[in-house]
Amino acid sequence: MNRSVLVTGAGSGIGEACALRLARQGWQVALVGRRREALERVARQCDGLVLAGDAADSANWTGFIEQVRARFDGLDAVIACAGGHGLGASEQTSDSAWREALRSNLDSAFHTARACLPLLRERRGSLVLRSWVTKCGRKRWTWPTPLRSTPC
Repeated sequence: MNRSVLVTGAGSGIGEACALRLARQGWQVALVGRRREALERVARQCDGLVLAGDAADSANWTGFIEQVRARFDGLDAVIACAGGHGLGASEQTSDSAWREALRSNLDSAFHTARACLPLLRERRGSLVLRSWVTKCGRKRWTWPTPLRSTPC
């Protein structure tokens, strides 16, 4: 039986790199992300299952899980890389930008974990929740993401 992994944020960056590396190691890969074209580009490189939609939207997960079960018959691992959303000083971050950052980073991780845990339990699988960096080299500039400290 081949091992299977679901990766969110798989259309670019760390999510893409994780998906491609695991595919090279023989894993079957499900690719979750909002940008279908980016996911299809990655899928061509790794024979991945494209699951286009927002990981932060709980309504997407029933369909995602049905497709994963049909193709892989379960999951051995999940790597939640979806997230991001803007760079700026905390005092210049609007309330709406903050809410979107929470949704993109925190809600996506929660909905991913909640939807995938039953499949992971069946195979005693693993869940990796990756977080964004807290500071990006410039004093007083941070990624507007939850659970981080900000220099004053």
